[in-house]
Amino acid sequence: MNCRKVVSAVFLLLVSVCMQAQGTCVIEGKVKNVKQGVCLNLFRMEGDVGNSIATDTLQGDSFRFEIPISKTDTERLSLMIRDGNLYSMGLSLWAKEGSHIRLTGEDMNIYTWQVESEMPQQKIWQLFVNDSRDLWNHNQENRMEHMRLMRKYPRKPDDKEVLAKVVALRDSLEKVENDLDIRIDSNVIARMKQLPIEEVWMDKLKSLAIGVRYTKGYPYRKEVEELYARLTDEQRETPEALDIRAYLFPAQTVATQEQAAMVTCLTCKETYTACPISRGKRC
Repeated sequence: MNCRKVVSAVFLLLVSVCMQAQGTCVIEGKVKNVKQGVCLNLFRMEGDVGNSIATDTLQGDSFRFEIPISKTDTERLSLMIRDGNLYSMGLSLWAKEGSHIRLTGEDMNIYTWQVESEMPQQKIWQLFVNDSRDLWNHNQENRMEHMRLMRKYPRKPDDKEVLAKVVALRDSLEKVENDLDIRIDSNVIARMKQLPIEEVWMDKLKSLAIGVRYTKGYPYRKEVEELYARLTDEQRETPEALDIRAYLFPAQTVATQEQAAMVTCLTCKETYTACPISRGKRC
């Protein structure tokens, strides 16, 4: 058979297989008080990294996405608003083949838009949002104000008086954000105590662990460690749990990694940390 025909046949077969492996899902939104002309950007999430898969410019009070999606797996998506060089927080969505997700928004605070969906992850996510809706709305507005300030002054002002005002405003906005985060975390912890361990629960535990690691004087370390203690030995070996452990117990994690790297020379019986020469073999 002609080589080109073989290649063409293989290509068509691969395309056919890919098409059979994908279904579709629909996301529809009805909004009020959202600035006309803003860009709605939909991302497919792989861990903490998003890949843009669809965009739409808001004209009127509604929008619609119909996207290809796996026929076998549940996928996590994130919808964001871009207004010039300002970006909103992301609205997390879960979808599978045949999903029809309906969104209702009353303002630009997309993180707290109402989501109508049959996906179990979405229902659990909405519990956390509803527990802190007012706090999240304040947080989103504060975050956008902070971003506007940074965009207005991308470089340090030469005028010392202006610089002092910018720094004071920045510090004030950051303090508000930190205070809101702590209050939200309190609600998250209370909700997690009532729920079984699953995907969203683990996502929230990771967020709390990051707070423990990087927030000075974080008040809920004990509670977060108690939540981590609920994980089974098997659950603690998942990539998500290993990340959480690294945030909660950084010194212990490093010590464990170093211990795992220890090797013993079979000739001199000396122990080395990842010895580049012996690697557990004879000198």
